[in-house]
Amino acid sequence: MTVSFRWLGVSGIEIVSDGKVLLVDPFLTRIPLWKTFFGRIKSDPEAVRGLSPYDCLLVTHSHFDHLLDAPSLKPGEGAEIAGSPNTRALLTALGVPGYRIQTVGPGDELCCGNSKIKVFASEHAPVPGYKSGRLPRVLEPPFKAHDYRMDFGCAYHISTGGPSFLTDPGMDPSVDVHADVLFTQPFHGRAYYERLIGVITPKVVVPVHWDNSFSRGAPKPYFSPPVFGWPPVRRINLKAFSESIRAISPSIKVIIPEAFRYYEV
Repeated sequence: MTVSFRWLGVSGIEIVSDGKVLLVDPFLTRIPLWKTFFGRIKSDPEAVRGLSPYDCLLVTHSHFDHLLDAPSLKPGEGAEIAGSPNTRALLTALGVPGYRIQTVGPGDELCCGNSKIKVFASEHAPVPGYKSGRLPRVLEPPFKAHDYRMDFGCAYHISTGGPSFLTDPGMDPSVDVHADVLFTQPFHGRAYYERLIGVITPKVVVPVHWDNSFSRGAPKPYFSPPVFGWPPVRRINLKAFSESIRAISPSIKVIIPEAFRYYEV
């Protein structure tokens, strides 16, 4: 079985298995940084035009840089979008029919063609200025960026019948499953990756969410979340990330992905 994936920028992933297209957090629209705090935001139809119709779309959490483009993408026949209750509420307000939305949470299982998907919890880092919790009762699009409020995060384990994949498991991983391909954010300390790799035992590790979410230029490393230390904000170092993973397990292949390039596994 030939299974391929490609990175779409930010946390966006496309997995093609047995002719089925599975998308995770596709976000191709870029908004100016100032609009994350002021004004209203919309998906850019031109930015998403090149993606093929999907069979399943998985949303890990409902922040705008994971959910904004989902309503604009072309679904295949019978395609569904899966995500949290907040994800469902936002998609419904944006005009996605309810029968195409599947509400999921940690412990749930679903299918996409021959692929089996299990949902795990994924803890998100705090984001200054962005509340978590329930959405307002009245939702009037277009929304402000901070209206894309998160209730909880999900990590998805995707078993294709061939290679298996795990989306980013969050700040304090609770996953207990093997995956051949691990997608992870590349700004954690070595102890985090030692613990994660010891459980997941991946063959391939792919960093995601390391580029500039506000620019359509060629992806370049952006800044990691603020830390207590000096300097408080640091640019993500992909070389150091790769070296750290290889030091933990030299047999692991680290792929620093090129946007929209297909990789076979």
